[in-house]
Amino acid sequence: MLVGISRDGGRSFTAPIKVTAGPVRNNQDQRIVTAPDGTLFLTFDNGIQGGKGTANYVATSHDGGMTWTTPFAFSFYNNPVCIFPSFCFNILVGPSGTPFRGPGSYPAPAFDATRGRLDVVFADIVNGLGRIFFTSAAAADLTHWSTPVEIGTATGDRFGAEISMAPNGRIEVMFDDRSYSGNALVDVTYASSLDGGATWTPVRVTSSGFDPGASGVPDASSPTGIRPFIGDYNGIASLADHAVLTWTGVAPKTGTRNDNLEIFFGSVTP
Repeated sequence: MLVGISRDGGRSFTAPIKVTAGPVRNNQDQRIVTAPDGTLFLTFDNGIQGGKGTANYVATSHDGGMTWTTPFAFSFYNNPVCIFPSFCFNILVGPSGTPFRGPGSYPAPAFDATRGRLDVVFADIVNGLGRIFFTSAAAADLTHWSTPVEIGTATGDRFGAEISMAPNGRIEVMFDDRSYSGNALVDVTYASSLDGGATWTPVRVTSSGFDPGASGVPDASSPTGIRPFIGDYNGIASLADHAVLTWTGVAPKTGTRNDNLEIFFGSVTP
């Protein structure tokens, strides 16, 4: 894992700085968030000698990213959602019967300035369904994390979790959700917590779902002319009284194929 630092708005960067070494390799899905005092928190998942998402790690920097603590494994996966055909596809296919590429299991962090801690959400398959979990640790001690708790109750696969913090301490999460259609179609759910993650209020954001296996990006090498692919990440940002979200969805056809994927935007007021 390498980190580059810019102090001029991205016009130049430091030489890459190595964060991980030894058995901590095969790192993916890295994110950095910053505390008000300038402390940097880096999260990522690691296959531990192969595979994907076996564990989630965290490292910190107190000098602007020049040096980093030894990465600490703060949670371990039961069975990470892996949506990357033809290499892996371990959730139920939709009505089309076609696997699709999309966001899976990775740690998404947010610094919780109200409570002085780091909050993380991630997806994991438990009892046959992809579910979204929340965990946190005091910023001063990232070796002790809360037991991961599920956000809501899944009746369909959930994956691709993202998190953001509102100025008043409201925690906001979004994720892809197949709970509205008998685990068939993909929708987007927003969930918020006003009590530090103890309880959550979910809201369906999309008015209708879609089958990613029946849509995709143009691909001349595919027999159907498309590659089912809805991207790897979504996005959420918190304002004082509402959240704004972006995700990939299907727009009306522009020709004969379902290859018109678009970025959608929405807002939710808790």
